[in-house]
Amino acid sequence: MTITIGYTERYLGWTGSHASPQRARLAVEHILARTEDDGIAVTMLEPQLDQDHARDCLSLVHHADYLKRQMKGEQGKIATLMFLGTEILVRQIEQDGFKPQVYFNPQGAKHHAAFRNASGFCWFNDHAWAAQYFAAQGMRVAYLDWDAHHGDGVENLTRDNPNILTASIHEWGIFPGTGKRTSHKNRTYNYPLDAGDGDAELLEAVEDALYAIRDFDPQIILLACGADGLRQDPLAGLTYTIEHGIIPAAHAVGQLAYELGVPVLVGGAGGYTPYTYVPVAWAETILAIHEELEGRSTLTAWHTATEEVAEPAYEDAPWDDRQDDTRARKQAILDDLKDYPVLEWENLLTREEFEIVQAEITPQIMAAMEAATGATPSRKQARNTKRRDAKKG
Repeated sequence: MTITIGYTERYLGWTGSHASPQRARLAVEHILARTEDDGIAVTMLEPQLDQDHARDCLSLVHHADYLKRQMKGEQGKIATLMFLGTEILVRQIEQDGFKPQVYFNPQGAKHHAAFRNASGFCWFNDHAWAAQYFAAQGMRVAYLDWDAHHGDGVENLTRDNPNILTASIHEWGIFPGTGKRTSHKNRTYNYPLDAGDGDAELLEAVEDALYAIRDFDPQIILLACGADGLRQDPLAGLTYTIEHGIIPAAHAVGQLAYELGVPVLVGGAGGYTPYTYVPVAWAETILAIHEELEGRSTLTAWHTATEEVAEPAYEDAPWDDRQDDTRARKQAILDDLKDYPVLEWENLLTREEFEIVQAEITPQIMAAMEAATGATPSRKQARNTKRRDAKKG
């Protein structure tokens, strides 16, 4: 069993987002280092630029005039390559006979892109296309998204297709301002979280989404594994950790895929700590899913960790106290992870280098996001940021 990655160094020329594309390179390097140590096979696929072919594919989810306009220039070519990084994985999934393996495009899952326009740094909606492509062959497709921002583009571009289910776990009150309602009729499941919510809330939402996905019985799972829900991210107010949030969530996805015997196609989506936390979160997601698909995991099954505990009163409690209390709801999973090796961010950047990068790029990211989308931090997010800054002081 192998991990398959769609990647090209040309990704690194992308300037359509203020999150450095170096996060893609670092994630791939982290995967290659870990898999070499563990003897895991990795297949690297390099997408080749073919805009005519990409245009034909993307006509499933984008207007022809938009594609003609958006594919111009060097950035249009790189955006096309990022789409083709997912397209080449889709073809490989078919060639592999839909084996239960994990496929990863670090610059994939451009989940905000709409039918006629780009949105939220996303130009071509590769996962909406992949879902529609597989569904056109009569397959049932499940799309799960835990990026901090609602996967509005994928939802809107697929909601009328009865063969596609979407589930988005995101922070309510930030860009794009959608994703509050669930529609069972259209198989669109939304889990809006509040600023300050963390690992416990993430795992609860993932578990609920996976129940819906299991009932849907898909033949492939798509995952947008955005890392902007991490507590260090400047564009959101969620407080996930890699060790106790992202990793067990990824194991849960892998467990269900193993149970169903289906492949998992993963795109990096968002994340605005590109030199540190994002590439580690992405890499650990892929490795956790792969471990489950190989049947090697000893973690608690996702669908057995359902015991509930009494909810404490939170009216006057600070958000970090709430985080500690509600984490008990998923203690069965967290206990299994207590001996998980501590991740060493220093392997990517020194702490001093990290602080310099954060100080320089965070204001630029915030200004660019506000200018591009009109989005500003929610009141809860602003309060949460103040609390974190106060703690650092």
